[in-house]
Amino acid sequence: MRRLRRAGLARLAGLALWAGSLLGCAPGPNGGFVIGGNGHGCIPQRIATVPVVYRGGLLFVTATVNGKPVRLVLDTGAQRTLLTEAAVRRLGLPSDLSHGTKTWGIGGPTSAFDARVRRFALAGVAFNMPLVTVGRFHLAPQQGGADGMFGADLLRLFDIDLDAAAGRMVLYRAGVCRMTAPPWDGPAVVLPGVRSSDNRLMLPIAVNGVPGLATLDTGAQTTAISMALALKAGVTASELATDRFAVARGAGPAAVRVRLHRFRSLQIGPWVARGPVLPILSLPPGIGAGLVGEDFLLQRRVWLSFGSSQVFVAVPPATAAVPAPPRS
Repeated sequence: MRRLRRAGLARLAGLALWAGSLLGCAPGPNGGFVIGGNGHGCIPQRIATVPVVYRGGLLFVTATVNGKPVRLVLDTGAQRTLLTEAAVRRLGLPSDLSHGTKTWGIGGPTSAFDARVRRFALAGVAFNMPLVTVGRFHLAPQQGGADGMFGADLLRLFDIDLDAAAGRMVLYRAGVCRMTAPPWDGPAVVLPGVRSSDNRLMLPIAVNGVPGLATLDTGAQTTAISMALALKAGVTASELATDRFAVARGAGPAAVRVRLHRFRSLQIGPWVARGPVLPILSLPPGIGAGLVGEDFLLQRRVWLSFGSSQVFVAVPPATAAVPAPPRS
């Protein structure tokens, strides 16, 4: 594996979101509404192609709420799709005073009443989602701002071909049977030991040879590990005391200072980075031992299946030029 990029460590995105309640998205009827997770055999059925824009270490998609466009961070690490309080006001969405959600992110906890929506759609695919979580914070200000996050509660309804460098995400009808290869030409590696848990895809990683499970998080600029895994990997209190800090901003009202530590190695699947500098985060239960972020995903085409707990990673030819990611 090429050395993980260290650019942007001083302004980590950390957009992972953890919801205190999960109302879910009920399967909708035909006529444009998604029917997810019901298994349609092992032949992938293509549904839609979604343009994806890369900017400042994050991926963005444009959805519509009641017919109006919204710019959302594409965030597999977020349990719930979310709109910011500012976006809710701009869109004129009414609050539902009988439903509220508490969210936890790197920037701390917030709580708010959910907002009512008539129609939520992405690339012509509409979702039966009458309520949306509201976040009382700003998102991605250094990338021009975002109206919210497109989270794993909706992404899990599909199998996904995500090619960030090419600027697209292809949605397939979700399947439940395990595949031997993704539906694209060219070789790919399946990551062993992937698990699905609470709207998350968990990937095996190893730091200094010490194994752990980390959340696949397209909403994090940089791969990071938990304090618990760092200590298991041999980091001492005296080393932490001399490590430099970075500022993490994400799904929460506050900025957080995190330690940056140089480890001997980081392994994700068959790829190994030597001497990576990784942020060390305090993560709540259920997130695992870390976050696999955009520094790993950006130049790698991936196939994501929540239903079958599979992740494939394309292996480009050794002589192929790495395309520049699309920017807004």
